[in-house]
Amino acid sequence: MNYTKEKWERDGNCIYALNKNGTNRFYVSVQRGKDDGDVTIAGEEADTNVNLISAAPGMYETLKYAAELIKVAIAKAEGRAK
Repeated sequence: MNYTKEKWERDGNCIYALNKNGTNRFYVSVQRGKDDGDVTIAGEEADTNVNLISAAPGMYETLKYAAELIKVAIAKAEGRAK
């Protein structure tokens, strides 16, 4: 799976990842919108979405590592590991 491994930076409700030249590789703007009832979504929800998006690459790598540790632990518990 390909994804942007560079660190995502936050500037208000915008997140971006820079390339090796220091220019934008990707830029995402999270705007407040309206829910199904036409109610404006609170800024806190937009802030949380920005935080989750910017943290996603690190969370993904951590989960991959944890999955490998779990596989090893299960193999040991089942007597399949050396």
